[in-house]
Amino acid sequence: MKLRVTRIVVALALVAGLGFAASPAAAADKKQYVFGAGSPGGTWEMVTTGTAKVLNEYASFSLLPTTFTTINQAPAALNDGEVMLAIGSFSIFERGFKGIDNFAGHASPNIRQVMSIYDNIMGFLARGDSKAQALEDVTNDTIFATTPGNVTVVSNYLRELAKAGIIKADPETLIKKLRRMTYSQQWDQLGDGNIEIAFVTGFPYNGGADSVISTKKARFISVSKDPAKVEAFKKQWLQLYPESMMLPVPKGAYSTTTEDVWGPTEITAFYASKDAPDAMVEEFIDLTIKHMKEISQVHPAAGQISLEANKRNLEAGAMRVDRMHPAAVEYFKKAGIIK
Repeated sequence: MKLRVTRIVVALALVAGLGFAASPAAAADKKQYVFGAGSPGGTWEMVTTGTAKVLNEYASFSLLPTTFTTINQAPAALNDGEVMLAIGSFSIFERGFKGIDNFAGHASPNIRQVMSIYDNIMGFLARGDSKAQALEDVTNDTIFATTPGNVTVVSNYLRELAKAGIIKADPETLIKKLRRMTYSQQWDQLGDGNIEIAFVTGFPYNGGADSVISTKKARFISVSKDPAKVEAFKKQWLQLYPESMMLPVPKGAYSTTTEDVWGPTEITAFYASKDAPDAMVEEFIDLTIKHMKEISQVHPAAGQISLEANKRNLEAGAMRVDRMHPAAVEYFKKAGIIK
């Protein structure tokens, strides 16, 4: 079955107290574009809705946020023109573009990169009584868990750790036992001792993770206790998966995080349909960067929006000129970060 939005739900007043709604007057005065906002209740929904609220005050067009049942529907919705812009991660959108892994047989060739937004740094959160001080300590009996959208990243990460000789456990055994569940289910299962390691957002601050850390002494664990092995694996991973480059959950982020703990990053990004008008895309980027502080009042993660972050992601290969919307390429050329 093709991944697509079967029912577009207009997200009116998605965030409590935000006061966002698409008025008939705005729709009549400005060209309106549907804006994919991720799945209900998540950070992506808040960032998208906040962006729409702010930009609708300044832009020559208007944005109408919508939600998907699952973020995995976003690439197909952009591809088929059901939405014109959408939030997600480079990892999800690029797998959708290629039609690989969980998108196998359902490629979305009509989607284009627009800009990066912020780093969603992931980490492996081990139960307080786990004997694993680092991923190199896991055994075939270790039970991992993650959300359905992150299964591919975890699977690839475990396979590459095995190829590098860092873990001795069989990655396919670990992947076969990998449990798929929501964040809230992971907190409960970690607390109850039914899973040993959860793959979750470590930074920006994750209140659910902090709760398990505070009450159950859970802790984020690194690839290895040997810094040299961590550095070598970071380089190996970056060559293979620049869209999920390793970044640190910083020292002091949580009570048990006594040093930087490196993990793969789901870099959040805005994408567009290839048919999105050039003028709209260029204005969208410009206003998003200029009004970052206003957008970050809705969610602090948006405070990372910057030209510098896009420059880094271009240099690392997470963003590629041949995958970008032409108007995005033009904008970043004028800004001096594409030669």
